[in-house]
Amino acid sequence: MVMLEQLKQTAENLAEKGFDVEIRGEGIENGQGELTISRSDIGKDIPAENKNLNSNKANKAQANVAQATKQAGDGGTVIIDGKQSGMTVETFEQGLESFKRTSIPRRLENGTSGTSGKIIFIDAEGKFL
Repeated sequence: MVMLEQLKQTAENLAEKGFDVEIRGEGIENGQGELTISRSDIGKDIPAENKNLNSNKANKAQANVAQATKQAGDGGTVIIDGKQSGMTVETFEQGLESFKRTSIPRRLENGTSGTSGKIIFIDAEGKFL
């Protein structure tokens, strides 16, 4: 039940920024998205994997980006919600850079999915990156 509440919170955060959001639920098949998002600048009915951070440490951002991008697949959309954890853009960027430096080369070498796509980050103040 906690996960569904987190999805609802992320949906509200996205709606505040002008997104139309449909909650599809937890445990949706990889690549199908837990949320479906729409906004004029990104497109309509885009499936998105969602991760809510429970820590404001860069290594947690890295781990969540790694997991979500693998679930979303190549070209997928990922939402990392750091609002509840108090994560700043700077800390998220540290984790993201670490992911790019370590995980992407391994995935490319091994032919694993999750090497391209879009990442939307919501920071502690509800701002987007």
